[in-house]
Amino acid sequence: MKTVQDLVMLAKQHLREIELEDADRAIREADVLIDVREAEEFNAGHIPSAINIPRGLLEFKISSDPELEKRDLKIVLYCQTSGRAALSGSALKEMGYLQVMSIAGGFDAWSAKGKAIDLPQCPASRQPRRAKDRISGRLRRKFVRRLLKKYGQLRAFTYRVFFSDNKPNLNNTKIVQPTQFVGDGRIKINKARLGFFPSPGFLNRSGYIEARTGNAIVEISESTTINNGFTIIADKSSIHIGKRCLIGPDFFVTDSDFHGMRVEDRTNGNYDCKPVRIDDDVFIGHGVKVMKGVHIGQGAVIGSGSIVITNIEAFSINAGVPARKIRNLPTEQDSQMDDAFTQQH
Repeated sequence: MKTVQDLVMLAKQHLREIELEDADRAIREADVLIDVREAEEFNAGHIPSAINIPRGLLEFKISSDPELEKRDLKIVLYCQTSGRAALSGSALKEMGYLQVMSIAGGFDAWSAKGKAIDLPQCPASRQPRRAKDRISGRLRRKFVRRLLKKYGQLRAFTYRVFFSDNKPNLNNTKIVQPTQFVGDGRIKINKARLGFFPSPGFLNRSGYIEARTGNAIVEISESTTINNGFTIIADKSSIHIGKRCLIGPDFFVTDSDFHGMRVEDRTNGNYDCKPVRIDDDVFIGHGVKVMKGVHIGQGAVIGSGSIVITNIEAFSINAGVPARKIRNLPTEQDSQMDDAFTQQH
């Protein structure tokens, strides 16, 4: 059985480590510098310009951030010594990132060389703000937040009453994003959330759910959240989204080709429709498209920008165009090994 040290050594064999004398230049040329330590370690002091994504959340965070989805990004990683950065780099390599490197010796080596460090400000050195200024700022933010929510509610009401021709069954569903409900089929949403505030697209985007024909069905189960700018179209069959799913902005799913591939079939209605099923606890990143006939298994993760055209295995991490399996989700045993390694470093 491999130890944590064995896993680190194996990861370092496939990851470029930058020596300290080359680190400044590598950081300047990088698209992003990521500190994979825990938040408490990061807040106690970190390399300037670094962002903090702890090792245990790296795959999830980077998959849901549109600015980090490009696989050709130049990424520099570091941790306290180098172990967590090596494991993180190996994971990013498996996800398809091509230019990943880490700083040899990590933050300890960086600070021991006397290099620049961003430290938390001492409260005593800060310019105190007057109490009335703080209260005024809080009230202003609270007022703006309420105003934006009211604006969203007004838009949602307008879309539902004036722009929709379907009467969906909405059981305790929270409609945050203005949503158009269309078609002759059945739309059933149970205790879910459509749209999110604050989040990109809240002010200028809308959602669209269509059950096009009489036998078309769209079902969204309880405790599922779909972020802004979504499109869900069931043409002649069904789309089912399970419980507790987290779905990012600009999501698209359909059961249909809408047009045949052959020239003579492109406008005559001769095309395929196959049901789509997304099981419980699925996590889908930004800008994902799910095409007809797909079954996404329970607990699966789909990376940002992916196009899903084949079935997805349960409890797996997937990304790409078309989406392919990268690896299985970490197990409880993996988490225990990471915790043990963190305590040692």
